[in-house]
Amino acid sequence: MKRVSVILLIILSFSAFAQKTDSTKKQLGLIVKTDILMPFINGGSASLYNYDGKILKAFSITVEKLLKKRHSIQLTFVSFGNSTHTFIYNQNPITEVDRYNDHIIAIMPEYKFFVSKKRNHTGYYLGVSAAYMYYFVRDLWTETIPVGYSSYNNINGPATLSGIHKDNGQSIAYGIINGVQYYLYKNLVLDLIAEGGLTRQIGLSGFNPSFFAWRLGLNLGYKF
Repeated sequence: MKRVSVILLIILSFSAFAQKTDSTKKQLGLIVKTDILMPFINGGSASLYNYDGKILKAFSITVEKLLKKRHSIQLTFVSFGNSTHTFIYNQNPITEVDRYNDHIIAIMPEYKFFVSKKRNHTGYYLGVSAAYMYYFVRDLWTETIPVGYSSYNNINGPATLSGIHKDNGQSIAYGIINGVQYYLYKNLVLDLIAEGGLTRQIGLSGFNPSFFAWRLGLNLGYKF
C-alpha cells in the first residue's frame, strides 16, 4: 500500500500543478498510467502475498495514444515476482531447504474502441490485446544429512548437499479487452480494464497447449 500511496501522491501533485499552467496549450493526446491493482491481482490470479507472507513486488506502466475521436492504442510493460520464497522440508532427521526465486516481465500492445459518441475517448470500450511474456526461475537447494542416515539418493551422512536449478520460458497471449475510462479534473484518468484470452508457451519442445487466462486492472494516470 505504501507504493500505491506514493504513486497517487505523485499523480495528484502533477495534476494540481498542470491546472495552473496555460490552459490553451495544445493537448498531446497521450496518457501515462499505472495499474494500482498490480500487487494484488496479476497473471490471472488474485494473490496479495507470496509464499513467505510478503507482498508481491509488482509494477506496470502504460502509455496510451488517443487517435481520432473513438480509437486509441496503448503499450503496457509489466514486471512482477522477483522475490525469494523459502521452503523447509523437515523429514527427520534429514532437512532440505529450497530458496526459490521467480520473475516475470511482459509487454502488451492493445487497441481500444470507445462505444460512446458523446465525448471523445470516454466511457465503455472494447478492444483486442496481445502479449509477450518472459519468465525465469532459480531454485537453490541445500540438504543436510546427519551421521548414520542416508538420503533418497543413497548418500550417507554426515553430508551437506546443495545445487541450483535454473529455468527460463516464454509465452505469447492474445485476447479481448473491455472496460470503462473516465477523466477527473480534466487530466486525471481512471481506467478499469478486464481481459480474457489464451496463453501459450513457446520455445519448448513437444506439445504446448493453450490455456485460458484473465486480467483485471485499475489504471490511474495523467493525460497530456
